Amino acid sequence: MIDNMPLQGAFPRIAGAAAPEELDGMTPMVPPVEVSRLLLLLFVAAGAVVSVATSPPLSSFAGGFATGAGAVIVLSFLKNPRHSPAPDGDGGSS
Repeated sequence: MIDNMPLQGAFPRIAGAAAPEELDGMTPMVPPVEVSRLLLLLFVAAGAVVSVATSPPLSSFAGGFATGAGAVIVLSFLKNPRHSPAPDGDGGSS
């Protein structure tokens, strides 16, 4: 039989450590950091260049870094797409 209940009390408590319910109010919410899309694009370009120009350990890291920065760019466009400027008041007809 599979038990889907979470592990409650499975890990021993450390003497003197605060209980989890006491930690809720200690850390204030940190707002998300805003980074420009141009900076992310530069990270993608730098990661791609380093990935191509270096040996495998650093190459793999740089490729992953470029992929991660590219994914953040795509997510930022999905979350906040740029809109074309609104047309002038005349609607374009003469």
